[in-house]
Amino acid sequence: PFKRVLDLPKPGYLSFVNLTEAFVLFTMRRHYRIQMPRIREAIEYVEQELGVPHPLAFQEFKTDKVDLFVRMASGAAVNVSRRGQTHMDEVLTALERIEWRGKRPISLFPILAQRSDREERRPIRISPLVAFGRPVIAGTRVPTRAIWDRFQGGESVQALAEDYGISTEDIEEAVRAESDDIAA
Repeated sequence: PFKRVLDLPKPGYLSFVNLTEAFVLFTMRRHYRIQMPRIREAIEYVEQELGVPHPLAFQEFKTDKVDLFVRMASGAAVNVSRRGQTHMDEVLTALERIEWRGKRPISLFPILAQRSDREERRPIRISPLVAFGRPVIAGTRVPTRAIWDRFQGGESVQALAEDYGISTEDIEEAVRAESDDIAA
């Protein structure tokens, strides 16, 4: 009753496009554990509505580990495994800031600064595996609260950066994280 996901050009032969499709399908199923009905729905939608032949090879997919999304020419994200439901870009960006181990989230990297590079930078890490889940400067075990306390005590950002061997930008993010927390 189900349509095959991959159609081979000639029986017994595998093109590079087919190999790419098989790799993407394998990754979606094994690595991200996307359910096959969602993948089929996404493939069908991208083929029919977006006119992309061989979507698994020629379309860049994003996932929240449940659904599949593509970016339209306008830059908007569309949920193609739910027949084109629009999706908020901020949600996808936020979901990409969660680190997973298997099926469990193990870290998250909050967005603190209102800057254009905020999606790429991950200066603050929160993980139950580090500092009992308290926010730390990513790549270290230095709690943001320790930075905040010393900053409130009158120490300069530059002096703190030198003491911890961390960039001044990361020290500023730690201070911002704590001041945002206090304000909230």
